[in-house]
Amino acid sequence: MSARTLRIAGGRVIDPASGTDDVRDLWVRDGRLIDPPGGAADDTLDAAGLVVCPGFVEPHAVAPTAGVDQRFARQALAGGYTTVAAFGTARRARDFDGPCPRLLRIAPLTVPGTRRLAELGDAAEVGAVAFGDGPEPHGDAELLRRGLLYAAMLDRSVFDLPRDPALSEGGVAAAGRIAAEQGLFGVPAAAERIAVHRGIELARTTGGRLHFTALSDGGAAMTVEAFREETLRQPPQVSAAIVTAHLLCDERSLRGFDPAGRVDPPFRTDADRRVLVELTLKSGVEGPTITALTAGHRPDPGLLDPVDLLAAPPGFEAFETAFAAALTALGVDGLPSRIARFTTGPAAILGQPEPSLAAGAPADLTLFDPGAEDVCDPATLAVPVARTPLAGRRLRGRVTHTLLGGRVVFERGGFPAP
Repeated sequence: MSARTLRIAGGRVIDPASGTDDVRDLWVRDGRLIDPPGGAADDTLDAAGLVVCPGFVEPHAVAPTAGVDQRFARQALAGGYTTVAAFGTARRARDFDGPCPRLLRIAPLTVPGTRRLAELGDAAEVGAVAFGDGPEPHGDAELLRRGLLYAAMLDRSVFDLPRDPALSEGGVAAAGRIAAEQGLFGVPAAAERIAVHRGIELARTTGGRLHFTALSDGGAAMTVEAFREETLRQPPQVSAAIVTAHLLCDERSLRGFDPAGRVDPPFRTDADRRVLVELTLKSGVEGPTITALTAGHRPDPGLLDPVDLLAAPPGFEAFETAFAAALTALGVDGLPSRIARFTTGPAAILGQPEPSLAAGAPADLTLFDPGAEDVCDPATLAVPVARTPLAGRRLRGRVTHTLLGGRVVFERGGFPAP
């Protein structure tokens, strides 16, 4: 059988890798983008009024312990993600045969329960793109120092959640007035700021590449910005991401003892939130301070809303709402830079080729409607979730299609049959 040709017609094509931003058609054959072949297409996808861009790249999700399952895969595809790097296992489980994003593995930096580095060389040989211990911070500075040295030899980055364990132990919220009103043990801003300073100095000393997986404190984010402006190193020695929900939500999400407000790192003040937004929008000589935005996705093993905030595991299933949260907080002006935080920025952190819409590139694509607005209801998402701090908020921007290897795997709220 001859290969079928798909025409994606009339969309606003935005490709941060090439600087393209115009209305034109894209053509797909054999899972790759091709130059316009002339003649009629076998199939046409009407993209009028939509933005067409490379598929989103998630720099560091938390995968289900038993392996990526259908729920995880569908949530990612519904959010426009075609590539997902995951802590723990990024292996696909064997109990489903539906489409699954391209999976990249972030291998453990240390052997659990010990003060020993894991076998980083072996992990790199079998494809690990980075090293990190998942959603837990590195409390041992010497272990992190040695990890940075070893990872640099392997041309890999170390991923770290910047938080001092001694200052944050037992914390369920950001320290401050809201936590005090609720009677909750708070995590002080110093816990993040100290960890950021420590990480920067260790990266400077070792020459290794360090990525902070989630910043929540404005002061910590400005410290990263100052270091990048000081060094002007390309590629940057230190990079940072922000969970998109932190661009919209602050510590007030905990009022009413709402378990949806328990996230890690915690939501901080509105002033912190505004600093994060400002730094995400900013791009200096050394490039953007915030090079990637992350969904901060964590599978909920119970799938039932706990009755008590203290019983709720931190985090939420966030793939499907991540891009809309970012677009709502940052606005639709300057869409190419917004898209870059979901595509070329995360790919660079992971050491992967730039997602591109050039002829010959894989046809991993995301289509979205930048003008669509919906009130977030966790029960009516394409994959319903137990809870989200975005519930009840009006979000702008809706992913309408996700293509993986030229095949439509998500379309306007549903998953086409294979």
